[in-house]
Amino acid sequence: ASMNRKAEDELHAIHEAAHAVMAARMGWIVSGVSFGSNQDYGYVDAEAPRWSRRADVLIALAGHAADLRMARLHQRYRDYGDPYQGVERDLTIVFELLAEAGRAESIFPRFVRALDRADSILAERRTWAAVRKVAAVLLRQGKVTADEFASLATNLGRRRPGRQPKTRKAGRRRYR
Repeated sequence: ASMNRKAEDELHAIHEAAHAVMAARMGWIVSGVSFGSNQDYGYVDAEAPRWSRRADVLIALAGHAADLRMARLHQRYRDYGDPYQGVERDLTIVFELLAEAGRAESIFPRFVRALDRADSILAERRTWAAVRKVAAVLLRQGKVTADEFASLATNLGRRRPGRQPKTRKAGRRRYR
């Protein structure tokens, strides 16, 4: 199904905003969000003061979960799926993280549970409101600075990071 450019840009901005807001919810520091139309994917730069696999998986899944949520909420996105192939990169990150963490036959059930968890976090009123606000600024100016993001994504009721031991040094990651 084809979609008009405005709707496609909106979906793309929501996708990037969802990665950023989920990162903030997980206690990561978001240093910038950018949005490019067409094949020039946007990205989110985020840094984990304390890395956990669970948080990394949820952040990487947030864009896809937001795409699916938009398809449920708005008729015009229903037959469209993900806004661009960039979601393949996100899902590659997710499956690599899950593969490092357990038996191969449990990857898919763990993926489904994580996607469900990402969806329920995004569905929280304040979280989704922050996604919409960040996306609106992205659409207007193409990027959101660390300071702008901090003021748009306040009161997110940040979660404590998971119980996992710190298995890696605090990492930086760029989500697309």
